[in-house]
Amino acid sequence: MPMQAFKTTLRILLFRAGPEDFPYSEKPGLTRACIAIAILANALLFGLSTPRLLALSAGAVTIGGVALFTRMTLRLRKLDNRYAQTLNALLACGSVLILLMRLPAAEMMPQMKAFVLQAQQNPDLADHPESWPALPAGAALLLDVLAIWFVAVTAHIFRRATGTGFFAGGLIGLLCIFNVTLFLIFTTPLLALLFG
Repeated sequence: MPMQAFKTTLRILLFRAGPEDFPYSEKPGLTRACIAIAILANALLFGLSTPRLLALSAGAVTIGGVALFTRMTLRLRKLDNRYAQTLNALLACGSVLILLMRLPAAEMMPQMKAFVLQAQQNPDLADHPESWPALPAGAALLLDVLAIWFVAVTAHIFRRATGTGFFAGGLIGLLCIFNVTLFLIFTTPLLALLFG
């Protein structure tokens, strides 16, 4: 089943399949594996700028937000039976793209950290765009492309899972990303207090 899940993930990433094609099992092993991989992928990305334990807890909060949003969206559409496959597809595809995003993000992180340190000492720097760091153009472009791909795949999965059109699927995908980001922003101070 892991190989079938991997192949289906690649097909979904290329928009040739949907969450309904993701392997389904009554046993929770596949879902647990998808959750663990997704938490680790997010922790690796967050770990570029935060301590390991904080990055791991932020990864868990992110995945919890995705699971909650997916559950509520499908419940509103009375499609609870699609939850496991939809969540697994979101987590598997998201993990692949987040791991790919980590590469250009790691290349840009030293300049960003240096700028944040300077801005902490001199808050006026943020008001002067000419003082902002010059990020590697290739890495920045690659990160933008991967972020757009991430949004498109999320929208594609929700569109197929909810049986809606392109516009509604895109809106649901954007709402998911927006809500999970807000959830993470609001919980970050508590996470930093506990694990920072």
